[in-house]
Amino acid sequence: ALNSIQALVANDKKTESIGYIGSFSRLLRQVLDNSENNIISLDKELETIGLYIQLETLRLDMQLQYRKIVPKDIVTEFEKIPPLILQPFIENALWHGLSRKEGEKEIEITISAKDNWLLCDITDNGVGREKAQEWKSNSTALYRSKGIDITRKRLIDFNEDDSVPPIEFYDLYDSQGNASGTRVSVRIKRKAA
Repeated sequence: ALNSIQALVANDKKTESIGYIGSFSRLLRQVLDNSENNIISLDKELETIGLYIQLETLRLDMQLQYRKIVPKDIVTEFEKIPPLILQPFIENALWHGLSRKEGEKEIEITISAKDNWLLCDITDNGVGREKAQEWKSNSTALYRSKGIDITRKRLIDFNEDDSVPPIEFYDLYDSQGNASGTRVSVRIKRKAA
C-alpha cells in the first residue's frame, strides 16, 4: 500500500495520494483498535473492510465495483462479531478471483439474519476457485495460506457450536457452465449486545 501511495506522489497525483494516505492511516488505526477487542460491531468491521478494499484495489491497480447490502432490520452497530473475520475472504476474492480476471470486477457483501445466526455472504465475479487453484499450483510459491483455517477456528470458538459449519464455499457458473465467481457464506452466532 505504501509503495502504491509513493507511486502516486512520484507521478504528481497529490490529491489522490493524500486521500489514500488518509485511508491507510484510518485502516491502521482501526486494525490496532479492533485488535484490542475480542468482539466489535458489524459496522466497524464493514468500515474496516471498505478501507481495506480501497487500498488493495489501488495496490492491484484494479477498478472494482463494491457493494454491501444490509436490510433495514439489521442494525449493524448492535451486531457483535470477531474483528477482521471477513478480511481473509475479501483478500482471496481480490487476489485469487479478481486480480487476473478481464473485464468488470465486482465484490458484494450481503448481510442477513436467520434464527440466531448472522449470515455474511461475500460474492465475487472472479475466475472461480478451480482456475485460481490452477494458477496457484503453477506458481513457484509453495506457501500455503492459513487464513481460512484460522478464521474457521475463530468462528467455531466464537459461535460455541461446531455442529454448524461456519464457512461454506459455493462455485458460481454462468448459463453456459463457465466459472463466474465464488460465494462464501460465513455464519456468525448472534450475541446479545
